[in-house]
This record gives sequence, C-alpha cells and structure tokens, in this order.
Amino acid sequence: MKKLKLSALLVYAGLLVFSACGGGGGGGSDDPQNPGGDKTISISVINGVTPPACGETPVSVITANAQFTGTVTWNDSPSTFAANKVYTATIELTAKSGYTLEGVSDNFFNVSGASVVVNDADTGTITAEFPATGSAPPTVINIKAISGVTAPVRDAVPATTITETAQYTGTITWSGSPAKFAASTVYTATITLTAKSGYTFNGTTANYFIVSDATSVTNSANTGVITAVFPATSDVPCLTEVTVGSMTTITYLTGTEFKIITTPDISTSNTFPCNIDADSNIDEATDITNVPARFIIGETEVTYKLWKEVYDWATDAARGSEKYTFANVGAMGYGSSTTNQHPVTKVSWRDTIVWCNALTEYYNENNGSAADLKCVYYTDKNYITPLRTSTLSYLITGTTAGSQDKPYVYTSSTGNTDMANCTAKGFRLPTSIEWEYAARYRGTDSVNAIAGSDGTYYTKGNSASGAIADYNDASATSAVGVYGVSSTATVKCKGTTGANALGLYDMSGNVWEWCFDWNPYYIGSRRMFLGGSFSYPEIGMQVGYLHSTDPYVKNFDFGFRFCRSK
Repeated sequence: MKKLKLSALLVYAGLLVFSACGGGGGGGSDDPQNPGGDKTISISVINGVTPPACGETPVSVITANAQFTGTVTWNDSPSTFAANKVYTATIELTAKSGYTLEGVSDNFFNVSGASVVVNDADTGTITAEFPATGSAPPTVINIKAISGVTAPVRDAVPATTITETAQYTGTITWSGSPAKFAASTVYTATITLTAKSGYTFNGTTANYFIVSDATSVTNSANTGVITAVFPATSDVPCLTEVTVGSMTTITYLTGTEFKIITTPDISTSNTFPCNIDADSNIDEATDITNVPARFIIGETEVTYKLWKEVYDWATDAARGSEKYTFANVGAMGYGSSTTNQHPVTKVSWRDTIVWCNALTEYYNENNGSAADLKCVYYTDKNYITPLRTSTLSYLITGTTAGSQDKPYVYTSSTGNTDMANCTAKGFRLPTSIEWEYAARYRGTDSVNAIAGSDGTYYTKGNSASGAIADYNDASATSAVGVYGVSSTATVKCKGTTGANALGLYDMSGNVWEWCFDWNPYYIGSRRMFLGGSFSYPEIGMQVGYLHSTDPYVKNFDFGFRFCRSK
C-alpha cells in the first residue's frame, strides 16, 4: 500500500514537468503563424519615397522606422529624373529585430503619391508606380554680359534692341528718347530683358548683369530690368550721315558726312592751276587774291573710315582691270587710343592722288546717272586711262627745277607732258595756293589779318588758320588746331569749335596735308605739304610754313584733304 502511493506521486510530478516544458504549456507564441515570437510588421506607410520630379536625384533608401528599413531602386537607373516620364520604384524592406514580414497581407503597404502600389503576402518587396514627371524646370539665366549696348557717341542713332542670346532677348530705351545722341551728354539706358522658353530670372542676384563701357549697371534680384549709365558723350562729334542733294554736301559712306565748303566766287574759271608753282611769299595777299579758279574743298581731313571704305572698294579683285593698287594701306591716325574717325596717316603723295581718282569713281557708282565726275589723274596725255596705281617707281625725266616723276606729272614750266586733266571735275589734291586761300580767308574780319587788293582779309602768314594772334600765342593757336601732343585727334565737323572763316577744320595742326604741286626750289619731284601736325611744335601751325618731300614718302603725321574744281 505504501509503495503504490509513491508511484502515484511520481506520475503526478512528471505530468507537472511536462506541462511546464511541453507545447501545451505557457511561454510560446499564441500566433500559429509565428511560433518563434516575432511580431508581424504593422506599419503600412512607406516614408521617404516621393513622386519623382524632373531634374531631381532619385532616393536610394526609405525613411527607417521602428519596424523596418528599406532600399529603393528605379527603372532605367536614372542619375536624375527626366521630364514627362513614368517611373517605378522597387522597394525592398528589411524587418528589424523582433519583427517579421510573415503575416503581411497582399498589397498591404502604402506609398504616398504613387498611382499603383503592390506587394505579395508575407514579403517586403513593394512595387510603386508614380505619375509621369512634369516638364523640366526653367534654368536660371547665367549669361551676364549684355551685348549690343555700346557707349553713346555724338550724332549716332541709339540702338533699340540688344544682341539676342540663347537665353533672352531685350529692348533698350534711352533717357531723353533722343533721335541721335547729343554732345557732352550723360545717357542712361534702360534694358528690359525677356527670358526665352526654359529660362527664368528667378534666382538672379541684384546687380548681376554687365554692360560694357557703362559707368554703373544695376538690376534688382530676380528681374531682367537693367539700368546702365554711360559716360558723357564727347564734345568732338563723329561724322554723321546726310542725304546727297547738291554738290555742296556729299555722302560717301554710311554714317559719314563730309561737308564740301565752296570758296567765294574768286573766278568763273573751271580750270584748276595745274602749272602754278608753290607760292614763295605767302605772307603777302597778292597771290592768293588772284587764285585763278573756283573750287570746293573738304571740311575736314580725310578720316581713316572714309579712306578705308574707298580703299576696300577700289582694291576689290572684282573690279578686274579697273582694280586699284596702293603702295600703302594707310593707318588709323596715330597714338594709343585712335579710332576710324581720326585722320588717315602713313600715306604718300602718290597714294593720295590715286585715292582721289578712286573716290571719283566711287562717287559716280553710288550716285547713279546724276554723277558725271571725271578723274583728274591719268597714265596717258589723252586722258583715257585713269591712274589706278601708286606703286610705280619714280623716274626723273630731267635735272631742271620742276622736273617730275612719270606718270605722276602735270604741266610745268619745263614742258613736261600733262597727265592731269585740269578741266576735270573729279576729286583731287588742292594746290598749295588753293590750300593757302582756304586756310587764310577771313572775309570782312580784319583781326590778325591783312587786306587783299579787293578788300578781303586774310589771316597773317605767321599764324594758324583762323587764329586771332600769331603762332607764339598759345591760347590763340590751340583754339584752332592740335599740335605738340603725342597722338592725332578726331576730325571735327560742323557746329564744333575751331573752324576758320570758311568752316574748315584743322587747316593748321592734327596732320600735315599733302598738296598737289611740287617745290620749284628743289631739283626733282618733291611735293608740298602744309599746315603743321599734332607732333610738331607751334611754329609748324603757321599757314606760311611750307615743307616738301619726295612723293613716295609716308609718315605717321602725314594726311590730306581732297578738293574739287567748281
């Protein structure tokens, strides 16, 4: 009996042990799907994956939470999202410790902004398809420099548009709304830019843009309205275009005016003095009051601009047998800051007479049937072939004073063959006596002048052209000419200071001016030049200061002005 009771006790204890350790006891999961004890993920929202936008960089990971982390891959593996494209993200979730994807139902997860989100049950692989990306966002304009807006120049027509770029167009308005820029005036340009498609001013900073030559350039941030202030225009004008009407005003070039000054009716003759030697005593008025012909003469020295345009036209190969050749191409004045409105320099006497022929033909071509000018200089005594080259070597034909080099000849006291048509109305160099008349004429003004036999007054020979005192008077001389400096000056035009009584500029100073006739006091073919230059002292400013040199010589302070018989 006692033994049986012990056996029953042991059996009961064994049952207790089995209950504590076996499957039927406490400590295990109640979830038949998750016997290990991990909890099924319950967070359905995937954060950190947003709808793609054009130009953005794709994300590669989701925003982790307490239950899972995740990686993201995109179709086509873009470095940045393209425009107007549908993208699909494949999201791979990894459960954190204590959590499992087992038990997750089909299409359990949500991705904000996705049009379709799918996943299989018990997995963390999610496919999220998004709506197509939009158009590319506009690019912030990055072209700073505004082209097509230049510093105003007197008498120039203001530009109204900028030079278009790939990013914007633009219009220009000017303070005062000038038809042409005035002298000595500060102008402000208001530039209004318009962004082209795909570009925006949003993002541009204040005072972002650049306008060349402006003293100040301002703009507000995120705008294309720019204000540019320029230095004052010069009181020395550029030459401006006029309409060809009569022979008193002639336009040769676009944007260039050359006023032709007509001298008083000193004679009715139409022949210029081919055989007049250089005046030996120019401080007397007797010679110049007897100039044998009427003539017209340029208001200014020939600018490089005019020289070059005629030169280019004349030397064009398309002219064939009528093409011109020059010994020298000419220079744009002299100095470090010259422009094409400075006088042409470094041209020989031969270059100038050949160029005058070219100008005559150029004028005829550009003035239609009304033009009937004839060249003055020829290679033959019958005046059939105009002289179109300045490169021929000179040939002394005699040793008598006044001998010349063929074919650059005209009638002389030695009887050389006449190769200048003295009756022609084409452009030419003035003779020294014509130049002197134009430089000295004062009309009824007797200040610093002597009277001719007809009562007309002429500036004294020891003075600059139109000066009110002799050359030693610095203020009087400087008022009418440029001398004793390191560079040429811009040629002047009508309305500026410094003109003589006939309205001619720089008859004294700026550059020496070639004249047609030779110096009879030298053996050979030396040609006259008068008027002084920028590089010469004030003594050279005297209208009575004559020089001569060989006709093939060029120099940095040699130029010329043209003339024409009336």
